[in-house]
Amino acid sequence: MPMEYRRTVDSLLAGHAEPDGGAARDLDGHLSPWVKSLADSYEKRVTPFTQEMASELGRLERFDAAERFTRANLVVTPDDRESFRILVNCVFRREPIPRAKATVESTLTALEHEDPRAAVLRETYDFMLEELQRTGWKISGMASGFR
Repeated sequence: MPMEYRRTVDSLLAGHAEPDGGAARDLDGHLSPWVKSLADSYEKRVTPFTQEMASELGRLERFDAAERFTRANLVVTPDDRESFRILVNCVFRREPIPRAKATVESTLTALEHEDPRAAVLRETYDFMLEELQRTGWKISGMASGFR
C-alpha cells in the first residue's frame, strides 16, 4: 500500500498530527487505521482466495502454511468463522491435544483483545471441541474440516 495512503488515512482516522510512519500496527500492537480501512475490500476480494488456499494446503497436510493464511484473514476479519475452523483443524492436526487447545485458546484471547467481533469464534470452538470429545478426539471427524 502506498505510504501516502497510509499516512493520510492514519492522520484522518486516528487524528495523529504525526502519523506512525505507515506501520501496519501501532506501538501497542493494534492494527493501524489504514489497515482497518481496507477491511471491506480485503473481505470481498482476498478472504475467499485465502480460505480456499488454506483449505487446499490443509488437504495437502501443509498445516503451517494453511495456518498462516487463516491467521492473516483473522487479523483483518476477526469474526471469520470459516478461517477459524480451518485454523483449529490445522492446529489440532499438527500438535498434541493439550498443546493444540492451549494454542487455540491463546489465539482466541489475542483476537478478542484486538477486536470484540472475535468473540463469536468461542462458540465455534466450543462446538468443535464437543465434536472432538464425542468422537474420542479423532481429528478426521472434526467439524468443517478442509473443504
